[in-house]
Amino acid sequence: WPLLAGGLIGALTLVGGLASGLHLAPLHDFKLYITRGDVEAMTWMREHIPRDSYVLAEPFAFPWSPDSVLGTDAGLWVPLVAGVRSSVPPMTAYNERLADPNYLKDERDLMGVEPLVGTNQPPDAIRQGLKAEGITHIYIGGRGEYFDKQMLLSNPELFTLLYHKDATWVFALN
Repeated sequence: WPLLAGGLIGALTLVGGLASGLHLAPLHDFKLYITRGDVEAMTWMREHIPRDSYVLAEPFAFPWSPDSVLGTDAGLWVPLVAGVRSSVPPMTAYNERLADPNYLKDERDLMGVEPLVGTNQPPDAIRQGLKAEGITHIYIGGRGEYFDKQMLLSNPELFTLLYHKDATWVFALN
């Protein structure tokens, strides 16, 4: 009986600890990385933008691993679904043997000229910086939250809205 009671108390403690730990852990990301709207936008892109386009998608890099450029939204699927080049690799490219040894450096350099919310750069400087890097289009997916849509929309002489449905946006650089 004492052994059974001790085992029961230990099991309850373990289950309680796991339940509270899961509640505190940031494992509950309920936003989808690719939504129906993203697929529709990329299908539209495949049919309406040139094959040699270079699409800026929302990236991020962890502070402890700045060499790793990852996608925040469905922009990482642009090469696979839309069939055009994207600024975000379609996989964790730092684990791969890259044909272009400068690929990740070039992707990180783009992070300095992106149309981020709260940036102090004037819109024309952002457009010029993106053009200098070869960017032709900007993609904001359903999870997109870092690119400044209002700035892009407020400057139609610099950025043309080509597609918008649900939470997905495609802009062209003028």
